[in-house]
Amino acid sequence: MVRRHRPLSLAMLGFVVLILYAPLVRVVVNAVNQDELGIGWDGFTGRWFADAWGNELLRSSVGQSALLSLLASLGSVVVGTAAVLSMRASTARHALATKLLSVSRVATPEIIMATGLLVTLPLMRLRLGLTAMIIGHVAYLTAFVVLLVGSRAAKLDVRLEEAAADLGASPFRVLMRVVMPQLSSAIAASTLMAAAFSFDDVAISRSMASPTTQTLPLVLVSMIQRSPTPQIDAVATMLIVAGAVLFGLAVFVGRGIDAVRPA
Repeated sequence: MVRRHRPLSLAMLGFVVLILYAPLVRVVVNAVNQDELGIGWDGFTGRWFADAWGNELLRSSVGQSALLSLLASLGSVVVGTAAVLSMRASTARHALATKLLSVSRVATPEIIMATGLLVTLPLMRLRLGLTAMIIGHVAYLTAFVVLLVGSRAAKLDVRLEEAAADLGASPFRVLMRVVMPQLSSAIAASTLMAAAFSFDDVAISRSMASPTTQTLPLVLVSMIQRSPTPQIDAVATMLIVAGAVLFGLAVFVGRGIDAVRPA
């Protein structure tokens, strides 16, 4: 029975893979295609990568995106991890309420979050720019961190904390020597996830950006709207490679931390 349906299963798998990766393959091919219009194959070239690197606006936007993703990921992980630790110390009702709020926040469309931030931040007398973008990204990403780190925290063995406390360890020492090492893999994964989400965000960044703070996704969207060029494909290819490396690093870091953690 299983063998009879195997060709159909393989065909369905191939169809899904085609839908998922065909656009990415097309982008990569166009990035190394000498034909500027991308209509047909006209030979291999690395010209578009050199042109993209020589574009001062693109280089500047990469720096803006990198700084934004770094600060936003660190901020969201700090706030999210603190929220998870607070949930563990609070009553079950309060912890459930925090989790439900995080789930509802994740389910809220990003454009609604961006609109809310756009009308809220001016009330706090914050001008549009990098600071506003960092606050917006932290508000957007914290819920993801709470859910990811919280799922790991729910599996912690409370008996280890109780044993450490019985042996005379202070609450702070229990937190730093018992709890945090067990959460380290989830925190590392959350940091990388938040950095990736922040780097390629468009909706919130566009709402919070000023004329002098333009991230790479915003610049690419503007270029696509004006006139698509192979430079865009070259940049997209580099982002695909960077994303693959980031994912592999997340898996490696998570497994590595779990492997060296004492039993």
